[in-house]
Amino acid sequence: MYTGNEMGDELLLRLDRMSIQSSRGYEYHELSSFLNRAQYSHVISVLTGLNPRMESFEETELRSQGLSELVKEDSKVPTGVSNLYDNSYLVELPSDFWLFIAEKCIIDKNLLSTETPANLKIEPKSHNEFNKQEKNPFRKPYFNGNEGLIWRIQHFRVEDGYEDLDDLSLKRITLITDSSFSPVTYNFRYLRKPPKIVVDFDTTTNQRNCVLNTEVQDTIIDLAAKMIKTTTDRQEVNNLQPYEKLT
Repeated sequence: MYTGNEMGDELLLRLDRMSIQSSRGYEYHELSSFLNRAQYSHVISVLTGLNPRMESFEETELRSQGLSELVKEDSKVPTGVSNLYDNSYLVELPSDFWLFIAEKCIIDKNLLSTETPANLKIEPKSHNEFNKQEKNPFRKPYFNGNEGLIWRIQHFRVEDGYEDLDDLSLKRITLITDSSFSPVTYNFRYLRKPPKIVVDFDTTTNQRNCVLNTEVQDTIIDLAAKMIKTTTDRQEVNNLQPYEKLT
């Protein structure tokens, strides 16, 4: 595993090997920025399958382990609310929440002829899908004693941070049931936002390390080097253009 500063050092070494002469002139915050852009790009490529082998998250053990450090679990108690949708319950998501992986919800009813609380599956819905299926009795939320279904729909934040990012509130979702049952505990597994990598050679206590495994870190460093090279190549072309016009 690399530390944040070791990733910065390795990035500079790879830039030197690529004959990028100005590599030693990069500031710490610039190295951090490129490493974080590369980290985000790599994670997105894995999640969407936009990688050379067209494999997406958890398609292979290698890739699932590569992002395993981002997987977390949480439980929330939904709060009943009166809003645009009947039988609605709000849930605030964790501050580091990024994407859902799996989710279920324990309700206030037991499975038929048992003392076991029912644990229902969650089906995400867009607002457009909700409008189309709201009156469809075969697609709506239900519980029949043995199985059931709850809808999840995106909700807005209380504060969007437009005027002050410090005011940005947590993401929220709405769980929608029918009138026969209520959610008690919403359990979910999710991907957290990749923590920022921080390079700081002067004050090492300020450095922040990449939490992904070594193989992924090497990929991130390579990608960051390619991003810098692309940026440098463009700058060289732009610098030459005024002189090209004189010929």
